Amino acid sequence: MRNLNNKTAQFSEKISFIDAEGIKCRLDINLKDGRFSMSGSRAGSCGQILDDIKPKTPAQFELLYYWKKYHLNDMKPGTSKQMEALEKKGIKEYNKAVKYLKSINLYDIDGKKYGHAWYYKDLPPMFIFKLEQLVGKIRKEEEEKEKEEEEENKDRISKLMEEEGIDEDEREACEAFLEASNHKDLENFSDSYQGKFEDDVDFAKDLAFQIGDINKNMNWPHNCINWEEAAEQLMIDYFSQDGFYFRYI
Repeated sequence: MRNLNNKTAQFSEKISFIDAEGIKCRLDINLKDGRFSMSGSRAGSCGQILDDIKPKTPAQFELLYYWKKYHLNDMKPGTSKQMEALEKKGIKEYNKAVKYLKSINLYDIDGKKYGHAWYYKDLPPMFIFKLEQLVGKIRKEEEEKEKEEEEENKDRISKLMEEEGIDEDEREACEAFLEASNHKDLENFSDSYQGKFEDDVDFAKDLAFQIGDINKNMNWPHNCINWEEAAEQLMIDYFSQDGFYFRYI
């Protein structure tokens, strides 16, 4: 039976999604021994970047709400009642918080003075279950989005191949060409494409033999070529992607 007790259940997940501004966000979510925490990274910023993320879907909105409301639930400077009163007023600065709580007789609740200790804020019932649901939903949304983008990209490449009269058996090479270069079309693909090879050395050897610079039957010392260095120099004019090689045009 699943452990749904917030104080004893263990949960640790890393998820990523694209927000409303098209920026990839990565979140680290943890619940251990009743303590909930979240952190993330986005566009070079990391840590408590909650306010930087622009949620796109209801599931993203809800997960960020959980982050804002329950992060470090065992390290609140006031009781639940004190914190709720301050949240309603949007007060975060300590001196202003103390002044306001005193004005509404909430500064000292049964000996629990605001700012004098860390207080535990109870997580809502079924919190761990809801957390798992949200993470699962966001992952599903991202998977569906990736599939849609893959299909759209596949259709786009098919159209470009048709325009240039490129055979379907060269689809992978076309995909590699578009991914590795700055080209938006396949106009220069045929002139640029060199073939598929195991590595730079394999490509360098093949090219040398193809253009007749090397005789396959030559003997020592003419067959003692430093192919690593030869390949390094050759690749100044070529580039590769997923084993497919192309010439800069």
